[in-house]
Amino acid sequence: PKVRAAKLDEGLEILTGLWSGKPFSYQGKYYQIEKTVFLPRPVQSPRIPIWVGGFWPNRAPFRRAARWDGAFPLKTGGSMQAKDLREIRSYINGYRKDDTPFDIVMMGYTTGERPEKDVKTVEKYAKVGLTWWLESLFRMKNSTEAMRVRIQQGPPCVK
Repeated sequence: PKVRAAKLDEGLEILTGLWSGKPFSYQGKYYQIEKTVFLPRPVQSPRIPIWVGGFWPNRAPFRRAARWDGAFPLKTGGSMQAKDLREIRSYINGYRKDDTPFDIVMMGYTTGERPEKDVKTVEKYAKVGLTWWLESLFRMKNSTEAMRVRIQQGPPCVK
């Protein structure tokens, strides 16, 4: 895991360097890149947001996430609860060095057919810092039509 983590750190440095649109080279422990220019450069500024994933309560991925633009937490041994998300947000805030926007992203299921219930499902996470809800379609993996119907129903609207 430590080698994979170090490779990820180098990879993220490389990615941001390439996205600069300027001449870039890199000499790291695991990766080396000769001078190159990667075009076109992303429209987003300063770059495309980077969300770092990790399994809570493992802390290292969330220290890494604090250096970037967001976190996509999963939970070891169970499903993510609002209290877990609150802990994650608090932990990350202790490592943030600036006040740029920071996303907390979660994937989950809502019915698409019971708006009040769906809003409550997402709202409890939004109250503790969730900024993005990604509706999972994994349960519908064998039915393209069911996926289409769920997508057409749209996301829960939390205010």
